[in-house]
Amino acid sequence: MLKNKDKTRDTKDQFKKAWSWPKRVEIYMKSLIKDKYSCHIFCGNSELGNIRVDIETDKATHKEDIFNGLSFADDTFDVVFGDPPWKMPYHLRSKAIYEMRRITKKNGLIVLNCNWHPNNLKGCLLLE
Repeated sequence: MLKNKDKTRDTKDQFKKAWSWPKRVEIYMKSLIKDKYSCHIFCGNSELGNIRVDIETDKATHKEDIFNGLSFADDTFDVVFGDPPWKMPYHLRSKAIYEMRRITKKNGLIVLNCNWHPNNLKGCLLLE
C-alpha cells in the first residue's frame, strides 16, 4: 500500500510507465525481428515490433487485453514476443502464452522475457 497525502491506494497491479527492455536485450531483439513481421505483447514503453500491444501505454499500436483475446487472425506473425507481468496468477500465464501461440505462424518464434526457467528447455534460448 502506498500512502499519498490523504489517499491510500494499492499499486501492485498498476502499469509502470518507466518499463522498457534492458538495452542488450533490446539490441538482440532488434536483430532477431529484422525483416520479420513481429508483434510485441505487453510492450510497455518499448518501440520494438511492427505491431505493439498493451492496455495502458501510448507506445502501443493496438490497445488490447490479451486475456480477452487479441483481434489478430491465427498464424499472423513471424515473431511474437513480450515481457508479461509475471506477478499475474499462474492460470493467466498459460492463457497469455496460448494466445501468443495462436497468432504466431507455423514455425514462427515466440520470445518471453522471464526470470524463471521452464521445465523443458528444448528449443529455448536463454539470454543471461
